[in-house]
Amino acid sequence: MGWFDRDKAPKGQVVELDQMLDDYYGYRGWNKKTGKPTKKKLKELGLEREARRVR
Repeated sequence: MGWFDRDKAPKGQVVELDQMLDDYYGYRGWNKKTGKPTKKKLKELGLEREARRVR
């Protein structure tokens, strides 16, 4: 059934998916609105030329 089995999910818990996604993007160095890497992250990865293209 894939990696998520609904029958084994905790009952009665609410997951704040939007907050989790924002936290994950922040951790990865991605823009929270677009999901694309930030200029800073691209530079960290040695992709300066690509970082100059990011708006």
